[in-house]
Amino acid sequence: FSSRRRHTRLQGDWSSDVCSSDLEVLAQGGDAGARLNAADEVATAAFLDGRIPFRAITTIAEGVVRARPARRIDSLRSVQDADAEARALAATLLADPRITTASPTESH
Repeated sequence: FSSRRRHTRLQGDWSSDVCSSDLEVLAQGGDAGARLNAADEVATAAFLDGRIPFRAITTIAEGVVRARPARRIDSLRSVQDADAEARALAATLLADPRITTASPTESH
């Protein structure tokens, strides 16, 4: 098991940024993984649609993970609730121009 994700680097080395959410999720446990996954899916879709710069994927994912402490997973419903909550928060973060405004070197 590796805490490093494999991403294609567009410019520069962002390895410390990319895996910091993963490390937080490992430390938090509970529903943090479900929230990270949901936020990553929403942000990656926005990147692929050309709505955000690549680095905003990490910013959005970290914002969702850090928004609240992890909660215990005791049912499928708790995972589904965490997923829905994370997707809603990620959508809110996508509306923030400070996050979604790309500099020319960060866009795809």
